[in-house]
Amino acid sequence: MLYPTFAVVIFLIMQSLSGVLYAIFQGNSIAWCVMLSGIATVAFLGCLRMFDWRQTFRISSIDWHTGIIGIVAAAFGVASLDIAEEMLDLPDYMQETFIEMSSTIEGAMCIAVISPLAEELVFRECLLGQLLRHGTQKWIAIIVSSIVFGIIHFNPIQIPFATAIGFILSIIYYKSGNIVLTSIIHILNNSAAVLQMRILGDTAIDFRLTEWLGGFILSVLCAVTAMAVCVVMLHKFCNNYKKQII
Repeated sequence: MLYPTFAVVIFLIMQSLSGVLYAIFQGNSIAWCVMLSGIATVAFLGCLRMFDWRQTFRISSIDWHTGIIGIVAAAFGVASLDIAEEMLDLPDYMQETFIEMSSTIEGAMCIAVISPLAEELVFRECLLGQLLRHGTQKWIAIIVSSIVFGIIHFNPIQIPFATAIGFILSIIYYKSGNIVLTSIIHILNNSAAVLQMRILGDTAIDFRLTEWLGGFILSVLCAVTAMAVCVVMLHKFCNNYKKQII
């Protein structure tokens, strides 16, 4: 458990340092500080050889025909979870920060690309991957890594969503053997959020997906249907994907 725990600790330390840098240099965008922490996390873990660069990002190993099914399954899962997340009506301590960050190029890059890549490397490759490689039972490793991924966001409204999407990403990682597919899914998810915030601007704070869908009942039906499609497609992905060695 030492290696996977160490990876998470390094991630937390780097994230904390980004907050310290922002507090010191308040004239600069927080996005630069967060991007720097993400890049530093990846570089540090790479120097410690906690992951294999070639295997972790080996695009040639991906079964794209089946992989697309996994990506679409995750998209339906995210859509369902977005609706459920709104219905929980939990506090969102980061919304204004995210809206502010999405309005700049560096902020959009940080949310949509740098953070997803760093998080996939830490929580899928270094945490889940190390647990699996050291003999942890599959479902225990997937559940533990998903819960840690959720809790590490520290934002009440994000924790259940991140845990659930982390579970989906962990299954896809387990089958594909690296973070190529999960990174694509994570980047697409965050990019969609950035696009929404850029389009809506300050009004994003008051936007309600349930209202846009036509009310509570229709929203629940959409969420249930989307999750059902996600489960069916994810099952098909798992049955048809040629599992890679992690």
